[in-house]
Amino acid sequence: MRFDCPDKILTDCGANFMFKIFLHYTNQIKVHHKFTSAFHLRTNSKSCRIHKHSTTGFSPFFLICSRTPRLPSDSLRPFMSADLSDNPQVFADDALSYLHNLWKAREDAEIWVFTNSLQGKKHWDAVMKPHSFAVGAYVLMRHKNKFGLEYNWMSPYVVVDKNSDTDVYKLTMTEGVSYTYWVHADHLKLAKDDDYTEFSFENDNQSDFLLLTKELEGT
Repeated sequence: MRFDCPDKILTDCGANFMFKIFLHYTNQIKVHHKFTSAFHLRTNSKSCRIHKHSTTGFSPFFLICSRTPRLPSDSLRPFMSADLSDNPQVFADDALSYLHNLWKAREDAEIWVFTNSLQGKKHWDAVMKPHSFAVGAYVLMRHKNKFGLEYNWMSPYVVVDKNSDTDVYKLTMTEGVSYTYWVHADHLKLAKDDDYTEFSFENDNQSDFLLLTKELEGT
């Protein structure tokens, strides 16, 4: 198995990749450099495989191959001794040492990922402001698929049931029509008096909005 630079690389058309010195370097190390179409910027994900990740502390390449990649630009080339033994046990012991280092690195990376996730959870839990709604309360639901100048919230709904364990709520419209799905509290907010003057842009209420629009145009 080779642990060195790739045969091909795919990048965007950024100025740092278009320099003549970069072209000369890729020609020297015999790497085929390919470009994407213009304005397609999502092409640098493979470069993360050889860079150390801030969460795990290791590069993905090292966590897979248990060693760092060998690049032509490295100042120190690998040294291969000519006095290596032909005994298979020697090679087996050497392979075991690599596997041991790999297992140890993966265990450390797993611990660091878990620790980092706990720190992130602690940070965002402190930022979040949990809220709950009583049964019978009037709430607004976030409008996820709005168009143009439509309102960000659909209103009003009435809370008819809730699940405190998962913090989800069962809603009905003011006309008595039950909403199909349970809605999480993150997508709801308590309705105020001013919100009742706004119109919902759901399919059931679009006719009311169009009727009001025609009346305004007539005046």
